[in-house]
Amino acid sequence: MALVNLDDNNTSNQKPYCVQLSSSPVYFDPVTSNVSVFFDDASQQVFAVRSNGVGGIIMFDGCTGQSTSFRVEDKGDIAAVRFSPNQQILALQRAPNALDFINSPKDAKSLPYCQTCKGKTTRITDFFWASNTEIIFVTDNGVEFYEVEPEKKAVRCTKTMSIGLVNWSLWHKESKHLIISSGTYGNLIYPFQYENGTLYKYNKLEVELIFYPIEPKLTLLRRDAFLATIYNQVYIMTLKQDTHSSQPAELVLYRLSREKVVTKTHVLKFNSTGHFQVNIVDSLILVHHLQSKTTLLYDLKFSSVCDQQIAIHQQPLITPLPMKPVIQMPPFVPSFSSSPAAMAAAQPAYEMYSNNWIVFQPDVIIDAVQGCMWKTEISLPGFVDMISDKCLLIEVLLHRAGAKSLILDVVRSLVTPETASSLTTIGEIFNRLNQVYAYNEDMKSDFEVLAVTKSWLAANAVSVIQQDDIYTHVFYPIFGEQRARRDEKSNSSFPISVMVEYIASLQTFDLPVHFYLYELLVNTLVDCGQLFRLHQFLQYHVMADSKHLACLLLSLQNVYPPAFQIALDMLKRLGTAHDEIVEVFLSKHQVLTAIRYLRSVGLANQMQPRKFLSVAKESGDPDIFYTTYKYFEDINVKQRNTTSFAPGDHCEEYQHHFSVLFCQ
Repeated sequence: MALVNLDDNNTSNQKPYCVQLSSSPVYFDPVTSNVSVFFDDASQQVFAVRSNGVGGIIMFDGCTGQSTSFRVEDKGDIAAVRFSPNQQILALQRAPNALDFINSPKDAKSLPYCQTCKGKTTRITDFFWASNTEIIFVTDNGVEFYEVEPEKKAVRCTKTMSIGLVNWSLWHKESKHLIISSGTYGNLIYPFQYENGTLYKYNKLEVELIFYPIEPKLTLLRRDAFLATIYNQVYIMTLKQDTHSSQPAELVLYRLSREKVVTKTHVLKFNSTGHFQVNIVDSLILVHHLQSKTTLLYDLKFSSVCDQQIAIHQQPLITPLPMKPVIQMPPFVPSFSSSPAAMAAAQPAYEMYSNNWIVFQPDVIIDAVQGCMWKTEISLPGFVDMISDKCLLIEVLLHRAGAKSLILDVVRSLVTPETASSLTTIGEIFNRLNQVYAYNEDMKSDFEVLAVTKSWLAANAVSVIQQDDIYTHVFYPIFGEQRARRDEKSNSSFPISVMVEYIASLQTFDLPVHFYLYELLVNTLVDCGQLFRLHQFLQYHVMADSKHLACLLLSLQNVYPPAFQIALDMLKRLGTAHDEIVEVFLSKHQVLTAIRYLRSVGLANQMQPRKFLSVAKESGDPDIFYTTYKYFEDINVKQRNTTSFAPGDHCEEYQHHFSVLFCQ
């Protein structure tokens, strides 16, 4: 039986959903009397074991969707099964005190080899692969480390560590953190980190429980504790919940620092009782409430108050909402049958927030009865409908992967005249976007801090919105097209104010403004007849001096005559635009002015006589031509002691013209 999203074939009147199950779940053999199902959250693999392995073991990879099958001998009930990270060694637990290892299990000739834990009465409570050949046994009184030698089919103990009573343990593959629950209540947590064959110990953590039973018993269960990475930090998370208590549940977070210190940092208040399960998706904490069939979303960066350096989150980021529903569909739909939408309408809806759900970190939900494994996903467009504070919305989206296009859509709606926000809100959003943009630009060329940059971006922002993004996807589609349409009904002052706000924000963060932004602003000002405002912007340097801007102003001198002098002054201020200034004078047939300018900046000897004589001739003024010609004759006398031009000057045409014009 297949499960598909209910709204996939219905695009009208859709509710805003912020959380959904993946549209392509992994299907596996559901649990029966002959089939056992195991999940390895480190490798995101599901194992369907038929008849203790003799009927076959099928491994389904939750990351790739691929599967592989093999058989093992029936030597008793299988309690756990896990592949090494490179998929070359299979570890099986059948006995309470031993693991079986099989090299390349798809090879039927591969024989198993076994390793028992230390101590006659010791039993293995869990095991984890630390590398392709290193495996950790967590026993009921400590930890044992083994090196697997597949070529020799041997396993060698390298270290043991005694802890005392061990209730359960958790392993975090990415950071190689291990936590072990001890104590009568299970609330004494021993965190470790495995690095280069050594297990480094953190300070012991005593977790506060929602209640302490009169008769001491295990209260903090494995299902209520998690290890997760959020904003590039590793946390221990514990659920304080009791379905029989009237006290509201909460989630407590403890950060594991690089200094091997555990610190309580966050408390998430749920304001309700019942049964909760937790996923982590893109650094968002998703809390599934089974009784109300809703999901609460928390972001550690927002919606908190500080109490003794602990962030208390009294409310979720958005109003609790149900996940996008899915419905049960037959796995195959014949081509002559009704459409999938019609068949979906006739099928019963799948029970979301089912009691059959088993939640694994960071984002996996398994229904072993249905034989389905999903990835939990966030739907970013739903956030736009649910977060009315646009500054908060942008801040939230900046931290989400794949949100760049949606951020640009939101910004475009905020500056579209019909749906515009206030300039104050727009300015705040521009400042936040450019803060991330500026940091990224500053760090981009510094190879020594490249790793720090990636870490900062991972912890502070994912999407970087640059100037070309704003111009291409926001300003030009709105303001540029208004210019193209010559839309007289549009409010001309608003787009100008928005562009000035963005340019001012760029300048606040010392980001050089690209010319195309100035060009759009200048052209909009001219089209709207706001020439006085243009003059003010130039006078007070709202627009920075540049050759491109000066050339643009020169092109506007017919509609705005002062633009010529403004451009000329701008080129002079630059101090590196001598060629451009000369071309401006020559375009006005001001040959003598151009010569005087080059002499004033010490570039008289670099002039090309032919260019100046050509313009002097085109001017039609004999006096100008005569003065220009005689000037270059004097230069020739000083440089080569002759009035004649050098052959390389190619001035024969102008020598002849001078002779004809003045009979010399």
